[in-house]
Amino acid sequence: MLVSKASNSCPTQDVLPSQRSLAEITELIHTAHLIHTGVINIDTPDVNLETGNKMAILCGDFLLAHACVALAALQNVKVYSQLGWSTNYFIYLLIVSVLNNSRL
Repeated sequence: MLVSKASNSCPTQDVLPSQRSLAEITELIHTAHLIHTGVINIDTPDVNLETGNKMAILCGDFLLAHACVALAALQNVKVYSQLGWSTNYFIYLLIVSVLNNSRL
């Protein structure tokens, strides 16, 4: 949001609602990533963690789904497409990273 405010051509105008929504959507995606990464990084197998891991993954998925709904509400195909491709590429890099680390 600070970047949006700093780049605004009218310094007296506050952050636009669409800019705030986009910042919130980005944070939802980031939080979902942190939840999923936390589950992936657990190295010790434990029967008691299995249910917790499943719930954590579902919570991360819920946040991603909520971000998609909020993004569609912006009704800006260019923004939706750009954020979709960025998230897709980011997840691809995470998968490659996990696969490379599992081979060590």
